[in-house]
Amino acid sequence: MRYLNLARKADKLTYGLIYPAFFGNMVYDLILAKADVPTFKGIAFYIGLILVLYYIVDFIHLYGDLDESVGGHVENRSWAYILGDLFTSCLFFLSFVLLKYERTGLSFLCLEIVPVLLAIYKDQHALNKYDRSLTRTFALVAVLLGLVFILFISEINRSLYFFCVLIAQFLAYAWYVLIYFRNAMETQLRINNERIQS
Repeated sequence: MRYLNLARKADKLTYGLIYPAFFGNMVYDLILAKADVPTFKGIAFYIGLILVLYYIVDFIHLYGDLDESVGGHVENRSWAYILGDLFTSCLFFLSFVLLKYERTGLSFLCLEIVPVLLAIYKDQHALNKYDRSLTRTFALVAVLLGLVFILFISEINRSLYFFCVLIAQFLAYAWYVLIYFRNAMETQLRINNERIQS
């Protein structure tokens, strides 16, 4: 019972406060950048904009995981799962803030940790094998892109590389979330049909 109360509090803190607060802060900073307040310069503004979109897709994915129709009850989520979501949110936000302060390299590397985290906790909570293989592939590609960034991309080209990789990762993640929701809906329909037949 005590675990459930703590889990509910952590759940509300992570999903009801931290995710929306970070999102609001990122949007506010982008609005300031468009109002000629010197926060994001050049391509960094567009990287920040895509980061916000990526964060929105992650929040949508999170809400899919939280949906009770696909087993999203608080008691079904471990502390590792809740902390993984919290850490993911913090990495998105840290990536955004580092970008704002022109720390492109660190910003990129923080963002590349997100797919690795996703693969780690999806490995324990995946709906199916397809889900696991997608997140593992996504993580492997992120690690490889991070190594390319560290070893081969010059300081001059880092922002452009970040921009191109971010667009590709955002589109891949959005596609994954669409597939994830489709699979979750199919699973729920199958479960409902089995209940009706029995």
